[in-house]
This record gives sequence, structure tokens and C-alpha cells, in this order.
Amino acid sequence: AILNYPASDASTTTVIEGVITKGVDYTISTYGGSTEIKSGSFAGYVYGEEDTLTITGGSFADSEIGGYLPEGSEPVDNGDGTWTVGVAEDAVAKIGNTGYSSLQAALDAAQDGDTVQVLPGTHSEAITMPLKNITVQGPEDHTAILTGGISFAGGSANGLNMTIEDLVFQGKGINLTAWKQTTDLAQVEALVFRDNVFQGITGNDTYGIHINNGDSPIRGLTIKNNQFSGAQDGTKNGGVYATVCGTATITDNTFTKMGFNGITLIGSTTEGAKSDTVVISGNKFDQWATHGTGEKDGRAMRLSKLSAASTLDISENSFICDTMEEEIIKVTELGAEQDIDLSYCYWNGSNPEDIIGEGKGKIQLKRGSSIEEGTNENTQLGPYYTAPTMRPEDLNTYVPASTGGGGGGSSSYSVSVDKNIDNGKVTVSPSS
Repeated sequence: AILNYPASDASTTTVIEGVITKGVDYTISTYGGSTEIKSGSFAGYVYGEEDTLTITGGSFADSEIGGYLPEGSEPVDNGDGTWTVGVAEDAVAKIGNTGYSSLQAALDAAQDGDTVQVLPGTHSEAITMPLKNITVQGPEDHTAILTGGISFAGGSANGLNMTIEDLVFQGKGINLTAWKQTTDLAQVEALVFRDNVFQGITGNDTYGIHINNGDSPIRGLTIKNNQFSGAQDGTKNGGVYATVCGTATITDNTFTKMGFNGITLIGSTTEGAKSDTVVISGNKFDQWATHGTGEKDGRAMRLSKLSAASTLDISENSFICDTMEEEIIKVTELGAEQDIDLSYCYWNGSNPEDIIGEGKGKIQLKRGSSIEEGTNENTQLGPYYTAPTMRPEDLNTYVPASTGGGGGGSSSYSVSVDKNIDNGKVTVSPSS
């Protein structure tokens, strides 16, 4: 008997899953378009006409299935008269038990819900990331190294839910920029970069993660627990540059020896694509503006156009730098009465109340055309840490008046610190 699986036309792929032909000597025959067998148990022979068949899964009595497997896969003899798909030694990526000889081939083959695992090794491919709801994952020990970088394909990103994690990027990072793509990023559901390492990022205006699609800011951006380091080659490289709307979360990352800014974040006030919640917390910045060109360029953070954000949380960050010529952070276009939380930070050894303003080593906050000088009832500066270790015992017991709501003068606070707690948070209340 013959089972025919024709596709309707040359642009269509017919997917076969779960077919069982036990006890019957069926021949699987394909023609027209393309056909993929993903699962099932097949007792007969398999035949694909003129390269129309791809096998990525299933169990077969036919030992000659090797010609239909993706490059990077090989047939596995199960010892019971059946053959399945396995990962070849030269594979660089896999989806389930199907190996691929190039990362691009694996990404192109991936379907929504798949996890593409990048195998250990140094991979020089320049990757174009398709817009699919997938996870791209390296080994947890960070032994998968990409030197060609990742750019994103164009097209609609409506409902996109993608995670990229546990990869090492050397020299080049991840780019999704308007001059290369036309993706509508405001329709993204979630784009997550987690537990990656960006090493030796080089080039002026080059970032480990660069997402700048002009008038289409990205929604649902999460950047968590990554490591960024600059190349120290005189270029103005940075860690993260993104234009955002909706919720943007950048937490628990480290930024080391960045040539320019650690984080550059631009919000949106466009109706339907406003920046609602922005959290930049738990990050460590150790040296920035290291380009050495003599120009006064570079801050740990440069934030703008976030006036629509109902939550602007810039707390629990550590700032250490001896190369800066400008502010530690610069935030412009704040709303006149917009709250911003800058508490529980280490400010390079300074009391935050003393460095509000413009210039080297300062915290510049600009509301409208006015740069804050001193405290403001909408700016929460304390408590703050006096040492970069940020232990409970490093927490300053004096809280600037800005956290008490009112500015002008100082308030006395009583603070109880338990030195055994891990996160350094304490309860602060006015003294009687």
C-alpha cells in the first residue's frame, strides 16, 4: 500500500505527525510542494520525490532514511529493527533530537513553541533571527559562542514571544534597528534576553543589545542577568540601547568598562504605544566612558522621553567609575510631578542629595526645561548605600528630605537594620 502526501502547491509544506502504520507494509510517498515527517511510526519504505521530503522525527523500519534528514542529523539504529533521527557529531544546533549543521538552518526550521539549542563551540555565522515564538538557548555553562552577531528579520512582530538565553556574544551583539528592519515592535508580547554574556563589544554606536526601530518602540522588553563588557579599543561602545513602550524591565545585569553609555533608553508618549512601566534595578555599573578620545561622552544611564511612565523605578543599582567626565545618570523630559525612585543605590561614594544637578559625577534630572537642584518631593533618593558591597550595614541611616515628600531642609529618620538579611531592604519611618 502507498500513502501519498502531496502538498497543495510548491509554496506549502505538508506536516505529518502521529501516523502509525504498524502491521502494514506502507510506502510513504511524497510529491509536489514539500512534506515534513515530524513524528509517527512507519513500517514500510519512505520515498520522497525530487527532494520534496524532510524527516525530523518519527520511527522507521526503513534504514535508508538518511537522505531525507537535515544536515547535522543522522539515522540512529535502535537495535529493534527501527531507526530514528539523531544529532550528528558535526551539528551546531538542535531542535529536540534533530540536529542542524548551521544555526540559521535550525532557526528557519523552528516552529512556534520550539526550543533551538545552540551546541558548544564557536560559531561565526551572521544570524538573521526569524520572527517566531521560540526560545534560542545555549548551554548553561556558556560554551556556545557567537562571533557573527544576530540581526532580526523584517515583517510583523504581532504577538511575538521570544527568549534568547545562555549565549556568549563576542565582538558583535544583537541588533534590531530601523535602517535594517521594518518590524512593528509595538505589537510584541515579550522579547526576553536572559543570562547572556556580551564580551568585547566594539564599534562606535555599537551595543550588546541595540533595539531602535524609529517610530515603533518595543513593547514587553526584558533584559535580565546578562553581562556586558566593552572592547577597550577606543570606540564608543555601549551595553543596551532601546526605544521602548509598554513595560520595559532591565534588571540584575553587569556593565563593565563600557566605552560609552551602559544603558540608553528612550521612551514613548505616542497614544497606544506609551511607556507605562520602566524598571531598571539591581544592575552593577563598573566603569563607563572609557573610550579615551578626550571627548566628554558617556554615562552609566541616559534616559529620555519617559514622562508617560506611571512607574519609573531606578533603584538598587551600583555605580562605580573613575573615568567619567559627565553625569552618572542623565534623565530628561520627566513629567513635572512624575515620581522617580532612585533609592537603595550606591552612587560612587556620594550622598545622592549632594550630587543632584548637572556636571561630572552628578545625577541630572530634567523636568521640562528645568534641571533639578537639590531635593524634590517626586524624587526618592534614599535610603542609599555608602559602599559598593551594598550590605545592610552599608545602608545610610540618613534619608534625604525628598523621600519624605517636601524638599527643602532635612528630616530625621530612625532605621532598624538586621545585618543578617540578604537583600538589604529595611523599614524606614520618621522618628518621633
